[in-house]
Parts: sequence; C-alpha cells; structure tokens
Amino acid sequence: MIINNFDNYQFAFIGSIIVRLDGLGLFVYAIRYAISSGRSREMEVEKRHKLQLFYEIICAIEDDIDHNKVARPTHIQHNCRLSYDKMMNHFIELEHKYMIYCVILAD
Repeated sequence: MIINNFDNYQFAFIGSIIVRLDGLGLFVYAIRYAISSGRSREMEVEKRHKLQLFYEIICAIEDDIDHNKVARPTHIQHNCRLSYDKMMNHFIELEHKYMIYCVILAD
C-alpha cells in the first residue's frame, strides 16, 4: 500500500520537499539554540572576589618564582586570567598591604 502511494510522481515530489523543509527547520532550530545557549553561558561566568584574586596572584607569583627564579608580570597575568590594567591595580593594592613588593632587576 505504501509503495503504491509513492509510485505517483507528484506525491513523491511533494513528500520529499516537505521532508527537506522539515530538516531545514530542524537545522535552523539547532543553530539558534546553540547560539542562544552560548550567549547565556558567557553571562553566567561567576565574578571572583578580591580575596580570591589576591590568592591567585600570590600563587602565580610563587609558581613563577619556583620555575624562573623571578616573577614576570606577563606570566602572572596569564595564570590569573586578568587584564593588565586590573592586574596592576591589584599589585598596587597588594604592595600597600605589604603582601608583595616589587624589585626591578637591571640586566
């Protein structure tokens, strides 16, 4: 019975168009879902507290000193995932609290 219905060329052609449009609609829905869920994941990034940032900075300094004998700002910046300006502001605050100190070495 099913074979007899698809022997007619017009029904087969219309059926294939409907299936293709349905597949295209499913594809568009999947893409829109992926894009919208990506945006919400970016907004769900949790802010770190200042104490957490200070801890991460000090740990990054210790780690860099263990590996390289000196702590370089770029290495600390990458380890802590901070922008340079924010990292420098945190350095200044840590220096004011006497938790770190800066020494400039001449080559």
